[in-house]
Amino acid sequence: MSILVVGSIAFDSVETPSGKRTEMLGGAASYLSLAACHWATPRMVGVVGNDFPNEHLAMFHRHGIDTAGIVINPNGRTFRWDGKYDGDLSNAETLETQLGVFKTFDGTIPEDWRKTPYVVLGNIQPSIQRKVLEQLDPPKWVALDTMNYWINSAREELIHTLELVDMLCINETEARLLSKETDLARAAEVIFGMGPQVLVIKQAADGACMYLHDGIIQVPAYRVPLVRDPTGAGDSFAGAMMGYLASCDNLAEPAWRGALLRGSVVASFTVEQFGVEGLRMANTHSIEKRLAQLEGGLEHLSAKPPAHAMSHRAI
Repeated sequence: MSILVVGSIAFDSVETPSGKRTEMLGGAASYLSLAACHWATPRMVGVVGNDFPNEHLAMFHRHGIDTAGIVINPNGRTFRWDGKYDGDLSNAETLETQLGVFKTFDGTIPEDWRKTPYVVLGNIQPSIQRKVLEQLDPPKWVALDTMNYWINSAREELIHTLELVDMLCINETEARLLSKETDLARAAEVIFGMGPQVLVIKQAADGACMYLHDGIIQVPAYRVPLVRDPTGAGDSFAGAMMGYLASCDNLAEPAWRGALLRGSVVASFTVEQFGVEGLRMANTHSIEKRLAQLEGGLEHLSAKPPAHAMSHRAI
């Protein structure tokens, strides 16, 4: 099954307590595609400049990613982001952003990709996200990521775009900001009224929570000994989740559970290395091993339920 992935392709320079790396491959579309490729064929849409190495394109190809939607603009440089994380890795300070050719990105989708059934839209301008969706035959499922910048600066555009979206993937702060509700259950109800049927709230080290109309599904994070670089963890989570859903081609509850667990596992490979290196090294065997460990831990917990009744579907 194919999955359409639209977003930024970038060079990242990152400093964390574990060290500093410069000019690493990054961008939402890179993380989303490298995470999804274990279950589906990502069709990657983005723009790069005349400085983008062929070795990166070759690496995408080795991972089964279709790069026919990547535009190489010969008249400029690839988007760059320079950031620094605080001591507990909870916040990234943006030191510099150079949009480069990303300023020219208009979200045009190749004609023969416009019937792709599963779509994931990375964190880009809401008007471009909507333009992408307006080019497509109605997909089976659309997931969208956004951030507080767009919620604050392009709120009406974003709400207009959410009318065409099935799943929204954001963090707790963004959910509260978008909904104007402090309680997350009420926030989910408000967001459902905007269009999405499912709200996935990424909770970093605490895992993720999926809000459905009839309940909640939670998964913990897969813990690694050392988090070196959290950049791209949310995109990796969403990419794995959507790749798995596309492979199942089934949107019933067992698929939701499996998608969330795989998102948690794949994000763990991202955070334990800098950039996309952890994703590049992950394979079916290593993913299945961590998945078994995560599921085994959940089974252990479920064998010793708390005395109080659960008000949601904890897994």
